[in-house]
Amino acid sequence: MVAQRLPGQREGGIALHGPGLSPRRYSIRHAARGPRAPRRSRRSMARLRHRAPEACAPSCAPRQRGAGALCGEDRGAHCGEGRRRLGSALETTAGKRRRMGFWIIALALALLTAALVARPLSLARRSARPRAAHDEQVFRDQLLEVERDMERGVLSAEEARAARIEISRRLLGAAAEREAAPDHQPAPKAASYALAAALLIGAPLGGVALYGQLGAPGLPDQPLASRDASRPGQEIAESRIAAPAPEAGPLDAEIATLQARLAANDADREGRFLLARTYGQAGRFAESWRAYDALIAGTGGDAPSAIFGAMAEAMILAAEGYVSPEAERALEQALRREPDNPVARYYIGLAFAQTGKTQSAMQTWAELLKDSPADAPWVAATRAQIDDLAQATGAARPEIATAPPADPAAARAAMVASVQGLDARLAQGGGGPIQWAQLIRSYAALGMDAEAADAEARARAAMADNANALGAFDAAMAAVSQPPAQRPAQTTGSAANLPGPTADDVANAATMAEDDRTAMIRSMVGRLRERLFDQGGDAEEWARLIQSLGVLGDKDGAAEAYARAAEANKTDAIALAMLKERALLAGATVE
Repeated sequence: MVAQRLPGQREGGIALHGPGLSPRRYSIRHAARGPRAPRRSRRSMARLRHRAPEACAPSCAPRQRGAGALCGEDRGAHCGEGRRRLGSALETTAGKRRRMGFWIIALALALLTAALVARPLSLARRSARPRAAHDEQVFRDQLLEVERDMERGVLSAEEARAARIEISRRLLGAAAEREAAPDHQPAPKAASYALAAALLIGAPLGGVALYGQLGAPGLPDQPLASRDASRPGQEIAESRIAAPAPEAGPLDAEIATLQARLAANDADREGRFLLARTYGQAGRFAESWRAYDALIAGTGGDAPSAIFGAMAEAMILAAEGYVSPEAERALEQALRREPDNPVARYYIGLAFAQTGKTQSAMQTWAELLKDSPADAPWVAATRAQIDDLAQATGAARPEIATAPPADPAAARAAMVASVQGLDARLAQGGGGPIQWAQLIRSYAALGMDAEAADAEARARAAMADNANALGAFDAAMAAVSQPPAQRPAQTTGSAANLPGPTADDVANAATMAEDDRTAMIRSMVGRLRERLFDQGGDAEEWARLIQSLGVLGDKDGAAEAYARAAEANKTDAIALAMLKERALLAGATVE
């Protein structure tokens, strides 16, 4: 219950008026122990919190009840408030004592340092001995040492006599040098004392003033453990960023369609994956990671590494490069499922760098570069991060031995030549939206971004007068709408991460006859198809087969491969979405 103000009680304190008791304002200590409690020592007050329940028992004898007595529930309410105020006062006092202790220790250290510096100034006033006087003392000690050596039998009489002659000669030379040297005058008395006093007074005051200007005297210590625990979360990080006004984009219609699809069936995992990915392609990263989070929640947390990595990357991009604790946990989940995930390894290194774990960040990035082909898309960004961190912290750059590019397979060289042949056919006779998108996707998968950009420009020019064709082309191009520098890296098993062929490989494949080149491609694709149909494989291998059949123009074969792949991955909605996308780009008919 809320305590009522009793007769004789004033605001700002508790004043009790009893028989024979003059008006008196009690502190919170008096209020906590009652009106007639004797004055306690400071040590006993430190133990008052442990006895507060007994002191504030809601009872009093009838004979003690007077006009100003607090009894029953009223007394309990007032005592509870007193305990709270007492605890706050004691905490404030403890904080002041800690700060006072810090300043005392800091001042003592400053005075000690100043005294150690000032002491030589006072000693400098003494007459300094010339170096020759020191040499004389050394030679006298050597003469005594020769006598002791001769007594012990170390030196013969003849050897001792020769040593005494040589040492005596040097002693005479040092004495002559001392006589010829001018007297050393002591330092001026006033200047020495003035400088010593300036150091004793100016050093502590200057240090205090500098710390007060650059430091934070009232800030408590922040160990690394508590500093990590107090890092701002994802929501706070996003709230500190001024979000730009939403603008209409080419993917708005696709996003609206996917949202309507999920509204009709909230358990549609494939639709949720496509929505999360489309949000990311549209630059709506905050909505993207939340969609990924809902997708993971729908799987009971049993999602593949790529999904956790994509969610963490969307979180980091939504926070403009800040790795929040939530993003770090998602990266840990991605690495637990796939330790070689390059995207997760890159960003976990960034998390280490942002939390002051410089060596861990350097080691993580160095190992990533060691395990990556030299032409992997994340290598340049990782090297730049290492250089920036080394320059900012002064840490030594680790020894980095980047793995050389994998030996380019003949299939890759032949694939480049085949894609160039498709480009030539489309340039001469034109083509549909799917074929153009297939060409651009093939160039992008091979790492030939300049050719992909040129092909996209030519495709849009060819379909400029056909709005329907342009719409279909934009839908097919959604997966490659981001520029190469912003495109998220895929997992190590994807075709996009395979190294590109060298110029010699492309030239050799280009010199082959068209029939030989086509036969070579069909032979290698056929072997891949035979292995997958007989032994099975992961979703990435099926996607590679579907794409290869599409490049060869075998739409029926791509549709058959998609059907087999869909059957093998029917329980994985995310893999199904990726396979369906590859089949559509290959021109296959998908149910």
